[in-house]
Amino acid sequence: MEDCIFWPAKPNIKTNNIPSGYFNTYYYAEIEAEIENDPDDLQYHYDFDWDGTIPAGLSYWVHNNKFFLEGYPSQTGRFSFTVYVYVEPPYEGNYDEWDDDNICLNNDTASKSFQIEIY
Repeated sequence: MEDCIFWPAKPNIKTNNIPSGYFNTYYYAEIEAEIENDPDDLQYHYDFDWDGTIPAGLSYWVHNNKFFLEGYPSQTGRFSFTVYVYVEPPYEGNYDEWDDDNICLNNDTASKSFQIEIY
């Protein structure tokens, strides 16, 4: 690892559970990521991906460090999926290079599995 003057930063999905929902009733959930050991974690660039099954009628979207599920579920049951987050360190605009303040990423990815129960 390069010379880090602080504890290595790493991404983490800090949301542990998402709410259950009801058939054909508006559903909303957000899954939030963070950078551990860096209070300026909103300066990072976050990319999300997911794998698994979400109920028909729900769609997802991403904004900053959050992954959102929203819509009107048209299926009942229990659905399992995994969310992946990939991060890039803050861009230091003054210098055409990545931030060189010795805050190092220990790992640039994280994942967590979730379940949605639709009644």
